Amino acid sequence: MDGSLSAAEKQSLQPFLDSMRAEADVTILPRSHGGQPVVWYVLCRSARIARFVRDELRGFIGATYSDGRIDSTALSPSDSIEAAVLEKYGLNAFKFEVPFDLRKPARERLASYLALRVERPNRLTLLIRTAGQILKDYEYALLAGRVQDASALIGELRNGGYLSATNVLFLEVRALAANRDWDAIMNHRDFGALLAIQRPLRVTEALVKAVYNVKLKRFEELGDADGALAAFRPIFDSFSDLYRFRGKMDGPEVDASFLLAGAVNTAQNPALATDIIEKAEQRKAANLDYFRLLRNLIPGQVVSFTADLRGTQLAFGLGEIERAAQMAAALPASYERTALLLRSARELDTLESAQNALRSFQELSETDKARIATNLVLSKLLNHFAGLSSALHSVGTPDQVTPLPTDWESWFVGLAPATPWPGALEAATLGSQEWDLNALISNPERTQRLSNLILEERASWARNAFRDSLPHMIEFFQLEVADSRLRGIYDALFLAVSVDEEISISQMQVLNRLADMRLELGTSPDEYSGIAQELGSAIYRLDSPAVIDGALEACELLVSRPCGSAEQRIAVFAATAACLSKWHRRASNAQTVLFALLCDELGAGLSSAISIPQVQEDQDEVSWMKLSGLTIALYSLQEAAVKRAASLLKKMIGETKIDVFSDHVGGSPALKTAAQQADVFVITTAAAKHSATTFIEAKRPKNLPTLYANGQGTSSIIQTLTRYLTASA
Repeated sequence: MDGSLSAAEKQSLQPFLDSMRAEADVTILPRSHGGQPVVWYVLCRSARIARFVRDELRGFIGATYSDGRIDSTALSPSDSIEAAVLEKYGLNAFKFEVPFDLRKPARERLASYLALRVERPNRLTLLIRTAGQILKDYEYALLAGRVQDASALIGELRNGGYLSATNVLFLEVRALAANRDWDAIMNHRDFGALLAIQRPLRVTEALVKAVYNVKLKRFEELGDADGALAAFRPIFDSFSDLYRFRGKMDGPEVDASFLLAGAVNTAQNPALATDIIEKAEQRKAANLDYFRLLRNLIPGQVVSFTADLRGTQLAFGLGEIERAAQMAAALPASYERTALLLRSARELDTLESAQNALRSFQELSETDKARIATNLVLSKLLNHFAGLSSALHSVGTPDQVTPLPTDWESWFVGLAPATPWPGALEAATLGSQEWDLNALISNPERTQRLSNLILEERASWARNAFRDSLPHMIEFFQLEVADSRLRGIYDALFLAVSVDEEISISQMQVLNRLADMRLELGTSPDEYSGIAQELGSAIYRLDSPAVIDGALEACELLVSRPCGSAEQRIAVFAATAACLSKWHRRASNAQTVLFALLCDELGAGLSSAISIPQVQEDQDEVSWMKLSGLTIALYSLQEAAVKRAASLLKKMIGETKIDVFSDHVGGSPALKTAAQQADVFVITTAAAKHSATTFIEAKRPKNLPTLYANGQGTSSIIQTLTRYLTASA
């Protein structure tokens, strides 16, 4: 303000000043210079509130009193005031202009809006949910690649006080790893603490991958094994705790890291390097030659341990946890052996190691059992591992071994009793990482029994335990490639997800993936109709602008697979059209254009039955023209999806060079050139061969962005580019 306001005008601004002083969820403040238009700044405490307020103000102010542009991207960092606003509120602040001669009525309407916000019931309050429900949604968000949703759920857990700060930290690291944000993990404020505390194996795996990608990956790209070893030595000195044992950690970064660790740590079991190379040969790994170079750096002489208690304790002390546990299992029963197995099981974080520790305890004399029971640390570990069993008998019965589940069938047995099993979710989480999928697939009778168990009626507590464990079960069945031997499992999992009364946006995308796998394996007309009905029902039930991407993904998979019911397919398109129409203010132009493309693929006779919402000019907050003149490369095994994405991008951007690839293996000259030269490269990780992905990453210059789309279809590619453009705005 320029200080020329009258007393009456100053009084009229009091409601806005009061909202600022009260630190309300929404603050609205004016900025004026003489007779120029008044700029109003709307400052919101969260992105969720900002979305509601932006829509509400369009109704309160609209084009009648303003320039009609309520746009968070319009704030300029070069302006000192707007820079301060951006620093504190980021994209949760926006502004609009009011013509000078309309300043009074606009101010009155804004004051009324603030007053109504105070008086009305708080409709934005989140429903109270259990930690299990939130964690279930978190796991689904990671499965669907919706890392932003996972981060929001972490905030909900933190704000609700559901988990300790340490457990929240573990969830943060897993979300960053899912987003391949390795630098963020390495630079995390609590990275040092993560190294010093007991961690779940998944978190350790994320840390190993972060260290490798940030500090060692460049040597693999150069084929420089000696350089990698020289760089790894100080890393091992600082982070040796990460490399004490391999366990169930997986991934090429883990393989390379433990080959390097074998060259530095002479206590490491030489069989580990042999196992890594053999498995890399079986899957024809793209980096097999580099792995062999690393193996050649491992010295021939390694530390050996005597096969007695003293040698076993030495192996444990030197960090060879797996070897120590294997050696201890062969020793005679004793207090020392059981103590070592209990501590090893805590480190290894597996059901198998926990079972061995429990068995060892039950082989003890009554005197030694009493010693364990009076040791605070060991008794706590013992009770925790016993809780992973659904058995009702007490721990310590001499003639019985507390049974832990060894597969999904035995896990479901634990859900049958009327008495709740507190450790069911943890057992499912651990089992999903260690149970043998191949053994299940090779036995048709077992797969049929498991299909029936998934859909079986059970007690209320067991339904909740199954619901919370379901994302871990889905992850176990590796939805990257459909396997006809698991057809019944896919059917059961699809139904289990679709009937969830608390279905989330992430679940919708997982539901799409299960539907696609069922359609890929072939369905009868009745089965096809059932799938389409459930997808359409999910779209209507979610009733949110956030479901638009999932709805488009459902339309795309129905277009891409043989049609078993034109009527039911049209019903899904109609549900999507209704969603786009209802939430047209929140839908992007790219989403509308994609829907039009999909309708065109239905054919003229069918697409005419669908009402396609009109593209709204100047509606997008994303400037697609930033990609104009750039070379964009898209990679996916779903050839139709990348071609459709290329068509959409040309409509959004205009003429630009877009290369599409669906190579099953890396190495083609065209893919190599694109990896080296494309300004932006998008890889759909859910529809990509690992060898091709590794090839692209190895050839990609560090200064050029490589983006990862976690879905399979066009919508996922567009979402990924949208996030990239928004982040670089």
